[in-house]
Amino acid sequence: MSGVSPMCSRSMIRSGSFHGQTQRSMRRAPYRCRLLRIAIAVAMVAVSAGAPSRCVRTEAADRRPGAARPATRFAGPRVGIDSSDISRPSRSFWIVATDGCPQKAGLHRVAPCCRFLWWHFDESGRCHPADAAHFGEIVPDDRPVCFVVHGSFVTMDQLVQDAVFATRWLRCGSGGTSTELVFFHWPSAGVTTLIPGRPLTAIAPAIDVVELGKRADRNGAYLRQLLVGSARGRHVGLIGHSYGCRVIAAALQGLSRCACGPGAVCDGPSRVRVVFAAAAVEHDWLNPGKRFGGALDCVDGVVNLRNRHDPILKLFPLRYPFASRALGVSGFTARDRRVNGVRSARMLELDVSHLIGARHAWWSYYTQPGIADSVARWILFAEER
Repeated sequence: MSGVSPMCSRSMIRSGSFHGQTQRSMRRAPYRCRLLRIAIAVAMVAVSAGAPSRCVRTEAADRRPGAARPATRFAGPRVGIDSSDISRPSRSFWIVATDGCPQKAGLHRVAPCCRFLWWHFDESGRCHPADAAHFGEIVPDDRPVCFVVHGSFVTMDQLVQDAVFATRWLRCGSGGTSTELVFFHWPSAGVTTLIPGRPLTAIAPAIDVVELGKRADRNGAYLRQLLVGSARGRHVGLIGHSYGCRVIAAALQGLSRCACGPGAVCDGPSRVRVVFAAAAVEHDWLNPGKRFGGALDCVDGVVNLRNRHDPILKLFPLRYPFASRALGVSGFTARDRRVNGVRSARMLELDVSHLIGARHAWWSYYTQPGIADSVARWILFAEER
């Protein structure tokens, strides 16, 4: 009896009260597991929200996360920016939104055509309604296009602020390359989230995480439609953050189903390069026969920005039993490279753990000039300009 706690007396054991308490504790165990799962879901629901967007300025002191944001004026979907504090190179960019498109079906159902909402932000920061025809008229046919896809719980207001500074981050890192930047906005608010852009206000976080994963798959089909329609024959770069990586993977899977290269059925982009930041996809989903097993077929390469310290993605495997680790934390494993064979040459990796640390948010990446210096020229096809 020396192993029994002093609080458990011999009389309790003889009377059976000790066993009764033990049985009650065992009955409580499933509830404790549920509470643990809820706590995990609350953390996972922030899979892409992280901290609010931060600014990137010329001075090194202003690259800290606490730098101020530009003022943003809204009148419905039309947005204007006060970007007087942002220096050259070019500040223009585009926003394409799928807010008016059906969002219910998952990856394995046929997605209807989407009527995209377009806006163009000119050099002065003014916003103009646009459309695909306007994009085709302004952007030369031989100019590369880079699509940036955000993660979960990002409002249009947050996207505009992120786009202003991510645009400068990429163009400065590429030496001012004249690549057109398009920011792809998909409805990423949780179905049970009370305040848009605030994931911790979700009533049922676990439901939001699952639903947003399905919604990312659906918007991947819309991104594929956009690539085929507005980027046909162009060199295309794709940058995704968190669940935005899942949107891109779904789009590439759709392109692979109708063949790649000249004369393909889809007749999409001529070349595609991809960068994943804090990728909220399982590390083996790009392997043959897996969920996005064809995603590597139509690309020059996928650069995975790996952060071993990402606190959100460390919880990623706990979404359901036997789930694999997130690509953003584990990177491409030795087995992933082995099963991909010759395609493994397209699986590239850059460890940014020492730069990002225990953070997940998109701003923690675009406030790092070192990351832009490493990937911007490649993703924007600067060597061919």
